[in-house]
Amino acid sequence: MIGHDVCPCTAMTDEVMELALNVIVKIEDMPRVNKKARGSNSKEGNTCSSFNFGSQQSVYRASGQSITVSHQPKVLGQLKKKEKDVADTIGVKFIVANNLAFNILRSDELREWCQAIGKYGEGYVPPGSETARTKILGSLKDVATMYVKSVKESWEDTSCTLMLDGWTDARRRHHVNLLASSPSGIVILKSERRREDDAKALVEVIQSDAFWIKGNEVVAIVEPIVKLLRMVNGDQCTLGYIYEGVIRVKESIKMILNNDKDKYDPYLAIIERKRIQRLHSPIHAVAAYLNPKFYYENIVKMDSEIRDGMNK
Repeated sequence: MIGHDVCPCTAMTDEVMELALNVIVKIEDMPRVNKKARGSNSKEGNTCSSFNFGSQQSVYRASGQSITVSHQPKVLGQLKKKEKDVADTIGVKFIVANNLAFNILRSDELREWCQAIGKYGEGYVPPGSETARTKILGSLKDVATMYVKSVKESWEDTSCTLMLDGWTDARRRHHVNLLASSPSGIVILKSERRREDDAKALVEVIQSDAFWIKGNEVVAIVEPIVKLLRMVNGDQCTLGYIYEGVIRVKESIKMILNNDKDKYDPYLAIIERKRIQRLHSPIHAVAAYLNPKFYYENIVKMDSEIRDGMNK
């Protein structure tokens, strides 16, 4: 044993070590032989039987004596490390030869590819360029299209947030990505390269009086809606105030748009549709009608919806 009367050979080359390891592996791969077979084989003249018992290899000779050969974990580890060093070197050579960024090694897709190659085993050959850019890329496009479709369909329930992402390519050209973020994922809606003419046109729009007039109008319309939503999401009891709050929002929008029916009708239609989808309940109308704050001032007047709520 190493550490007693035997020491490792310092003159051992990697080639000889690999040959010895292959012999050990071949012995391990031999099928086990039961005791009866061992007994019959030991009676023959020049026969030798091997048995695999966990981490040791027992070799039985004709004399009945056995020689135990211990596995060498260090040998296996050294060989594995050598193979990994070779693979790593080839991978870095591929990155440098194809002018790729080294952060590609952080890619989850690259790791998935390496794992898939490992499962395939020795002899894997990557697809040709024609197959990759036609058949395989086409199938990936179908998968991406289905993913984007499923994310967009979820917006009806969760809504989405629009985001702008600016970046500069290797040729110092500026790009802007329009993205939509939601709990289901992030989707790129549009990608545009910023041009000098477009930038000047945008500056003219922002500096025009019409832009700020419309902006003030939008802020004025959104303000009562935000107040209503804040009340609905608050901790206090709002059952008797929601119905009246919707009425107040509609009247505010009418006043902001100078009672121009063509202007306020689209906004009121959106508010009514959302109210029916999320806050439509007869109890809201009845609670607002019976609320003392509104009842004596006749703010909430009897209508068909309140009447139906009382009948229920």
